[in-house]
Amino acid sequence: MAQARSRARRSRQEWRALVQEWKSTGQTASAFASSRSLNVNTLKWWHRELNTESDAVSLVELLPRPTEPKGSVSGPSMIEVVVGEHTVRLPATCGPVRAALLVAALLWAK
Repeated sequence: MAQARSRARRSRQEWRALVQEWKSTGQTASAFASSRSLNVNTLKWWHRELNTESDAVSLVELLPRPTEPKGSVSGPSMIEVVVGEHTVRLPATCGPVRAALLVAALLWAK
């Protein structure tokens, strides 16, 4: 009976480093994956996953961060994000990654 190989799962940071290394070599995905004993489809999936994540974060980081006038007693500032026909208001304290994921979901749903 063949013995099953158990391999520790790689973290997101490990995959990010592998994808960056692959892109810097100029090799095809197949050649790079083969040289590292990786599944080429998994390498390509992580490449897409990490690119989508960075694209979405850059969209949100470009938004201006509104400020409340001095002496304002109202609630926290809001950021309004308009994507196509969708408008979403988020508290200014919302982290950029959470906002970016929301924007990415709205863009994908278009």
